[in-house]
Amino acid sequence: MLLRLRRTDRLGLIAGVVSIALALLLTTLVYLHHGRAFTLDGYPWLRSIGWLLFIGQIGLLMSSIIHYHHRSLPALIRLYAWLIFQFALTYYALVLFDFDNSAFAGIHDLHAYSPDKPLVFFTGALKTFLDCLHFSIVTSATVGYGDIYPRDWLARILTDVHILSATGVAIIGFGRYFSGHDAPPGAQR
Repeated sequence: MLLRLRRTDRLGLIAGVVSIALALLLTTLVYLHHGRAFTLDGYPWLRSIGWLLFIGQIGLLMSSIIHYHHRSLPALIRLYAWLIFQFALTYYALVLFDFDNSAFAGIHDLHAYSPDKPLVFFTGALKTFLDCLHFSIVTSATVGYGDIYPRDWLARILTDVHILSATGVAIIGFGRYFSGHDAPPGAQR
């Protein structure tokens, strides 16, 4: 039996695959140029694509709260989970190019791993991503353990946008769902 995806779910799936591919590309570029003062100056197209994807996907997430296709609880949960994952990828991209480890305190320093051993480097990259995922979950839940926190102004701004976005999904999305204001015309809860 084929799994049928709604148009919006397909777009989310495509955006997720593109985000993962971009994260893998960035990790590979950092690995290939590790220890040689790698910057994005040689790859201006990559910087533009990265920021356009980030802005577009976060905008898509926020606009989807308003649209009618999030009337079901599973759809809202998928939206919330996608928000967590997208910000985790964004934090990971920020950490990849943070060579002096100043953006976040408490995240594994990816640049401490030796590029001579690819398995060790990519294992470190996985640990770094898992730290970013943990930070994204903790930030979305507004728990704020304090084990990882932003130190750089860009990291602080991204974290602020993340908090506002996650709170918006929780308050507006779930509030509309449970209050019955988002029910289709003529439907009863």
